[in-house]
Amino acid sequence: MASTFSYATPYKLTCRECGCEFEAKKPYAEFCGLKCTNDYNGRRMRRGMLLYDFFMQMRYRRAKATGLWSAMCRLAEEWRAEDEAKATGFKSWKDPTEHLNRRPYLRAKRGRI
Repeated sequence: MASTFSYATPYKLTCRECGCEFEAKKPYAEFCGLKCTNDYNGRRMRRGMLLYDFFMQMRYRRAKATGLWSAMCRLAEEWRAEDEAKATGFKSWKDPTEHLNRRPYLRAKRGRI
């Protein structure tokens, strides 16, 4: 099956991190360079680590999890405001459908014993 894009013609894209225009060989490139890639992924990793700790506490130590959902919502508001202040036009989260499609077991219903 032939590819639908050409390496000969560079694609004009907008960097997901800094918002500047750049040329890429592939139409699905998201970043203008390594710094923007690392900045974006590093921010997602730091945010994710915090949410992971909160979520695991909520899931497995519910007695000590009082107020964590509200804290997570406040963090989401704070992070969205940071993203909007960058004015790149991109949100810092990706559509969860991609993750769910790669892990179909997450959509399955679990039976109760």
